[in-house]
Amino acid sequence: MRIAVFASGNGSNFQALADYLSKKGLESSIDWLFCDQPEAYVLKRATALSVPADCFSPKEFDSKKEYEEAILHKLKEKKIDLIVLAGYMRIIGPVLL
Repeated sequence: MRIAVFASGNGSNFQALADYLSKKGLESSIDWLFCDQPEAYVLKRATALSVPADCFSPKEFDSKKEYEEAILHKLKEKKIDLIVLAGYMRIIGPVLL
């Protein structure tokens, strides 16, 4: 199973999930991290774990719909099966639901 993690901060939940998947030897992997805060420590954690990550702010888009469409495009591109909201501090809108 291909997992994406959405996070906004330190990334302790991201790290715990990565450690758990590694320890259990499950056939699931974190294949993408999405973050909405460019200074968030979770991005450093992703780099340390060689997990591809993207970070962009809703302020870069004209609407929430466009913002979520950009995220959805990445999810489809990476063939993600499951999204884990691990300290993601934004409300998920209808495009991603």
